[in-house]
Amino acid sequence: MHLCLLLTGTPSSAEVVSLQPPNVLSPPLPGFAEQVNRSTPFYLWQNDPMLVLDSGGAGTVTNLCIPATLVNLLARARVLSSDSAGNIPLDGLSRGGKELEGSAAILGFMKACEIDPNAPIDPHAGAECTARHLRAGGLAGERVHLIRRLGSRNPAPGLRYHDRAPDLTDLTEAVRSGDEIALTLAFMTWDKNLKKWNKSGSHMVNVTGYALNPGENRLVLHISNPTRRYRMDGVTPVFDTIQIQPQELNLPAPSPYAPLRVTTVSGRLIEFEGKTTFVGGLIRVRTSH
Repeated sequence: MHLCLLLTGTPSSAEVVSLQPPNVLSPPLPGFAEQVNRSTPFYLWQNDPMLVLDSGGAGTVTNLCIPATLVNLLARARVLSSDSAGNIPLDGLSRGGKELEGSAAILGFMKACEIDPNAPIDPHAGAECTARHLRAGGLAGERVHLIRRLGSRNPAPGLRYHDRAPDLTDLTEAVRSGDEIALTLAFMTWDKNLKKWNKSGSHMVNVTGYALNPGENRLVLHISNPTRRYRMDGVTPVFDTIQIQPQELNLPAPSPYAPLRVTTVSGRLIEFEGKTTFVGGLIRVRTSH
């Protein structure tokens, strides 16, 4: 089950975002040499009021982090790789392709790929759906790579599946290449009596850049989080930052996930009391020729 944070003060109408290329980049992070920053001044929210499946006294929540992140990936591709990705089909696009209604795009993505919003959403199904959208936009070839331990899977057109946990090199190479990236996070709790990790939830975010100091065994990623309502004024950076580093050697690996521990640097928390966040998997999408 995918963890989605509770939000309050939900607006009464669907959000429309302006699809624009980046015009203002953030300054380098203190203490890090920034390598790549591909953040965009727009982002779609998974808790758009038109997507609400469950309401409670504490706020409004959806479990749509996977389709929201992957639609964000495709929308970013249209803007950042317009020479080759401008024909990727998305519901909710304005006639000129300059604006996007987020809820329509996310619902259209799920309908096209037969994703049931009331059932746990498989990252593999999301990756297949992304590959289908690329092919529909005229982007042929094997462009989507899913790096994640999921066991045996049938091959799908346009998708290569790597049945292993991603490592730091996978992350840096993917961002450096200019590919679009979706990162799965796994929330785990340690059972000190049984000496094992238990999964307690998961989430998916977009990766838009990274900072890395040579010689240090840690990485700071820029992420866009679909549970976050960013200030889309064209000036404020639309990303948060997280740090990834190998977990302590005195604990076993959080199988089947990567032994890469994730902590919040800035923005909305992706770690919670009593839980440890690990890298769950990586979807890497090549949209340029």
